[in-house]
Amino acid sequence: MRTGAIPGVNRSEFGRRARACLEALFLLLTGVYLLYSFGQITTFVPGIPIRFEKWLLLAMGGAAVARLAFIGPFRWKTLAGIAIAGVYGMSYRAGRYRFLLYLAVLTVGLIDVDYRRVLRVYLAAVGGLLAATVIAALAGSIANIVHFRDDSVRSSWGVAYPTDFSSIFLFVLLALWAAWRKLPDWGMLLLSLTSVLLALLVTRSRNCLLSSVLFSCVVGWRWLESALAGKRCGRALQRACDALVALAFPLCAAAAFGMVYLYSRDTALGLRLNEMLSDRLRLCLEGFRAHGITPFGAAFEQIGYGFSPFPPLDYNFIDSSYVLILLRYGWVTLAMLAVLWGVTALRAARSGNRRLALVMAVIAFHSIVEHHFTEAHFNVMLVLPLTALPAFRPEPARPRREDLAAGGAAALLCAALCWLLPRLITWLRTLFGALGWRGEGRAVFPAGLISLAVAALLGVVIWTLCGMARDIAGRRKPRAARYVALAVCAALGAGGFALGSAALDRTAAGQAALLEADAPAMEAILGAATGRVYADELPVLYQRRFGGVSPTVLPGEDLARKAGATVLADAGEERRAFLQRGFRYAQISDAHCVYTADPGAIGALEAAGFTVADYYYTPMPVDLAAEAELNGLPIDDGGMRLSGPDHSLIYGPYRDLNEGSYAVEYRLALPEGASAEEGVVCTLRVHAYWGRNVVAELPVYRSQFGESSELTIELPFATSYARALEYLVFAGEGRDVLVRGISCRRVAG
Repeated sequence: MRTGAIPGVNRSEFGRRARACLEALFLLLTGVYLLYSFGQITTFVPGIPIRFEKWLLLAMGGAAVARLAFIGPFRWKTLAGIAIAGVYGMSYRAGRYRFLLYLAVLTVGLIDVDYRRVLRVYLAAVGGLLAATVIAALAGSIANIVHFRDDSVRSSWGVAYPTDFSSIFLFVLLALWAAWRKLPDWGMLLLSLTSVLLALLVTRSRNCLLSSVLFSCVVGWRWLESALAGKRCGRALQRACDALVALAFPLCAAAAFGMVYLYSRDTALGLRLNEMLSDRLRLCLEGFRAHGITPFGAAFEQIGYGFSPFPPLDYNFIDSSYVLILLRYGWVTLAMLAVLWGVTALRAARSGNRRLALVMAVIAFHSIVEHHFTEAHFNVMLVLPLTALPAFRPEPARPRREDLAAGGAAALLCAALCWLLPRLITWLRTLFGALGWRGEGRAVFPAGLISLAVAALLGVVIWTLCGMARDIAGRRKPRAARYVALAVCAALGAGGFALGSAALDRTAAGQAALLEADAPAMEAILGAATGRVYADELPVLYQRRFGGVSPTVLPGEDLARKAGATVLADAGEERRAFLQRGFRYAQISDAHCVYTADPGAIGALEAAGFTVADYYYTPMPVDLAAEAELNGLPIDDGGMRLSGPDHSLIYGPYRDLNEGSYAVEYRLALPEGASAEEGVVCTLRVHAYWGRNVVAELPVYRSQFGESSELTIELPFATSYARALEYLVFAGEGRDVLVRGISCRRVAG
């Protein structure tokens, strides 16, 4: 026995097991990274420690190095991985974009891993979180950012921006088709149409609409390829397709740069393209002029619309991936990615993984006017250059009887799901609202977990029933595991529904006063409405109390899509999409308001004595306790005490306001012993965009207080859509003043 050998242990077997364990560990860490990075563009606010990203990178780097040690002697893949990581590292040094280090580690750590395992990790992490995000947003637990453009409502369903939502949905479908070879092409063709409908009806994303249509065509093309396999014309078509997918990256990059060039020369075509692409070409050209072209890129901040429908002050977002890579990460990185993308697509096509090759061509097209190419939580294909691409035989072109049976079952289940979802989402919306699982912070965690559990249960039920249909069509007895899975899902679903219903019953008693306060308006509306009536707040409780309230899968401002509808909503926040769609507004109680486009409901509200207007007029009070803590000011004699310029109300509530005319009401008082000398006691000011814009200003003089030493004064202002407004008070030198209340109200549309 050699010195140091472990008795009874085969070194080759030990190495094999070590490689398998390290591969599993690295895939697990990859899933964690994908969850983390995708979570950053959702409206979940998990409060992850700031050092988490650094520690995760170190853990992934250690696992990748350990894998390399067990893979064996240096080979071309190892050397190529080190070279790729080196380019990413040089680009990171130039711009300090940390995700480039993750791309380097992922590329090296996934050497010789079966690409299907990588895609399955992506589907589990990103697909699972996407399902939970959508359900949580539809159920009202997390924010659903809604934009209004070209007389249409554009929704993001829990993601930062509508185009991001449409893109991530498409990328998940692309990964599904490439990873799940048992999914027939004709079945994927039906699924791809959901991406088309999402882009057309929900997000209104033209690029994703075109990319989804292209994906549908690609799936149809793959079906045709399978049918012509072995024939001379089929082989010629495959060779032509192989050349096209290998050149997709440079061809699409040339198209992106060509459009910018045409625009830079003020050609009619270039100007028209810029108009069609929502001014994207102008921003690309300004990026070239501001940053130039360097080997490893330049550092600059991208300012866009993410997480808010309100326009940023200095919008400079470059949407084209090819232009962004060239400017931000350099021409060396762009050239490397072009080679890697083409070689990977060609290897995939020649090894029989034609779905992967075609998917990569769709991604290259999508990246012409979208910036997601270098983001692994969108484009996981970017980290596949050195993965294993096993050879496969062509799939059969004709669907088998079992496939048709599974497809028929899936169609019936989808029809049943369309009936169930509005009722399920309405119930969840009530449950989350009743339990207070809404907004930000840790309160959204249980709502997110329940949303994920609901998505998983529905997925397991559909998968199991389709499998049973396949077994029966193939004259096989369904496996016992399928019955067990259905029984477990039924038990979990029934248990969850029972617990949730008990929570709603407890909530109903506590909300009786709220429902009674809304009763006069709701009874008038339901007695006269000609369209549907919805409740965005506690809908199940309103259904029980009043009847006639319809279930819906749509939340909040998404209901502005419903022409002629009436929607009960929270009075504490303006829903501008309703007003932009021609709805009227009425506050019906301290807590609630209604938006309605139903003439019958409008007439009934006016007859009942409610004010119906074409703008949101509910006062928006400022939380003085929170403002005092933010500004480090004491609460004294019922208000915040300001003492001179250095101890003033300098930081505000940072509110976003829609376009219109407003008035800020200040309730001020002079503390005992305050100076009676005439002069400016304080200055009222409204700032926007974190203090960069002064919207309005008004000095307040000692004589305005009179003998009562109290003053209520309004500061009027008008604004277009503005972010981060602050309502401030600056005390004069040597002056003391108390701020006892601040509220803002809209006075005109």
